[in-house]
Amino acid sequence: MDARKLKPADIVEAVRSDIMAGILKPGAALIQDTLARRYGVSRIPIREALRRVEAEGLIDVVYGGGTFVHVPDTSEIAEVFEIRLQLEPHVLRLSMPRLGPRDFEAAEAAIGLLREEGCGGLSIGEIDRRFHDAIYAGADRPLHMETIRTLQARLAGLLATAMTPASVAVLEEDMKAILDVIRKGDEKEASGRLVRQLIRTRENLISASEPVDEVRYA
Repeated sequence: MDARKLKPADIVEAVRSDIMAGILKPGAALIQDTLARRYGVSRIPIREALRRVEAEGLIDVVYGGGTFVHVPDTSEIAEVFEIRLQLEPHVLRLSMPRLGPRDFEAAEAAIGLLREEGCGGLSIGEIDRRFHDAIYAGADRPLHMETIRTLQARLAGLLATAMTPASVAVLEEDMKAILDVIRKGDEKEASGRLVRQLIRTRENLISASEPVDEVRYA
């Protein structure tokens, strides 16, 4: 990165993106000097960026022990999906009557990325976000979407590290099935398939998190 072109917001976005992509893995220690070298800036903007990312729940500061990428435990994962399972089928039902060709193309493009080598250089969390953004685009509920994206972000780093090739293939099939019934205009079936996809993702993340529940920030 060229430090001359970086604004403070750019550094926040860079740290956030690396966490959500799993480059900075859950539980990883965040050393200010190391991050400063990585992003080509001084420690001052790094310190500010970490404060802002901490406020988003993506990192934890253990006073006297250091700063670490947040490790969601099973209870947090369950609560996040409890909210998403209530909110997102409602948003989808609002959205479906107003979706158009561009929204379908965006959803198809997200699915296509799952088939590319290395997912087109994007994280699974980013692809998942793009797909859901596309199918919720007709809802016109900005506060709902802000809540959904915040919840997605809290688990995106774990998602990036938890998904195996087999689970990515299942996710692709789930997305294709959801998009197919959306195109047919079947709101009940689309909501049901969305619920099943969210539950499957929840179970994958809970399985991935269980080994680290008892050993946090070692």
